[in-house]
Amino acid sequence: MNLLKRIFGNNKPQQACPRCLGKGHVDEQDIVRLNMQLLWRPGNCAYCNGTGKVAQGTENEVPVDTAYLTTDIGPDERKRILRGDAAAWERADNHDIQLEYFIDQVCYLHFDTGLTAGQVARFYMLNHPNTVTYESEEQELLEYISKIIAERKGQYGGE
Repeated sequence: MNLLKRIFGNNKPQQACPRCLGKGHVDEQDIVRLNMQLLWRPGNCAYCNGTGKVAQGTENEVPVDTAYLTTDIGPDERKRILRGDAAAWERADNHDIQLEYFIDQVCYLHFDTGLTAGQVARFYMLNHPNTVTYESEEQELLEYISKIIAERKGQYGGE
């Protein structure tokens, strides 16, 4: 399939992906460089779709640090974002707002009310009683909440 894409794909000049710097995957250094510590995880680069290359000028149309553009959104939504689809960009904006709200809530529950990371995680799990969750998902939520707390600790004067 990649051969067919190369033969019949568009012939726009390519450049190294500005998000992953041509590696095809985003690592912790990329995440820090783009200030996405609480928004992304290391993994395949959604900006270049893991190829390490993008069409020249892509960053002029889609900012490299578009938080919504991750491997979690799926290939069709990725294409919509890259094409500039207004509805997809509205979903991206809503996603960013919801994620920032979640981070702010975690900070409030931990720093202002004194809940531990585990208590905050249980609070969210209890607020979604009809959702089937797995132990690995609960652990992932706890790790993410712990990361938020560690990252924002300096803004709240320590614990």
